[in-house]
Amino acid sequence: MEIDVVLCNHAETAENRLYIAGGGVNLYFVPPSVPHVITVGLGCVLHIPYLETNESHMLKVTLIDEDAEPVAPWSAEVDLPSIASEQLFNIGRPPILEVGDEQTIAMALNFANLPLRSTGLYEFEVTIDDSVMRRMPFRIAIAPLTARSHGANR
Repeated sequence: MEIDVVLCNHAETAENRLYIAGGGVNLYFVPPSVPHVITVGLGCVLHIPYLETNESHMLKVTLIDEDAEPVAPWSAEVDLPSIASEQLFNIGRPPILEVGDEQTIAMALNFANLPLRSTGLYEFEVTIDDSVMRRMPFRIAIAPLTARSHGANR
């Protein structure tokens, strides 16, 4: 089984087609105050070989930090579970499918207004049936000051 994944600002699916906005993002600028809030999506296309159709599979996406530790959303009051998403899927084998053909499934995962404790390198680890298929790294950085914020161009 294979999977194509793109980081984006937003992803959605309709009629097994993937629609993304802001695709290919790998850097998020945030204000210096904590929490650092980002919105990130993953657009996925899974390629399921003929012999793996008609079986249940598990797609799991976990956010990890640069120390390869799972990341929980920032909260000043309570401990929250780590940021992850699991999706069970099973795609059928229509009669027109021939031996050697593959089926595809488009999936979209969105993490809106995600509060994170620190800047730095993060990555989404994408697994299928407990096998790591992709790692999608991105960086969160403090937004650089602009000339306008220094009083220029007034």
